[in-house]
Amino acid sequence: MTGHITDGVGFIRNLKEHGVEVKGQEMVIIGTVFIEDLDNKEKLAEVVSESNILVNATRAGMAPLENVIPVPEERLRPELAVADVVYNLLETLLVKKEKFFSEA
Repeated sequence: MTGHITDGVGFIRNLKEHGVEVKGQEMVIIGTVFIEDLDNKEKLAEVVSESNILVNATRAGMAPLENVIPVPEERLRPELAVADVVYNLLETLLVKKEKFFSEA
């Protein structure tokens, strides 16, 4: 997804324009709450499994971490909407992987 701006209104508008219903959904933002707890892979995987929307606000996807996915790949699933807050790529590896699972 590409966005309008990195503020909340623009971010939510971008999700909606890509067919993602936001109201009433469980959203996890990695790089905020989990920034200190990213090593706790079990908890992270559990929270991602329970979420409808995953937002990557980590450095994963930006140079030099272009080939890093911040969540266990097996937690990606077709019904999980994924958004990246990354500035140097239009499509990170995380978004590419989620598209693969969505199309499978």
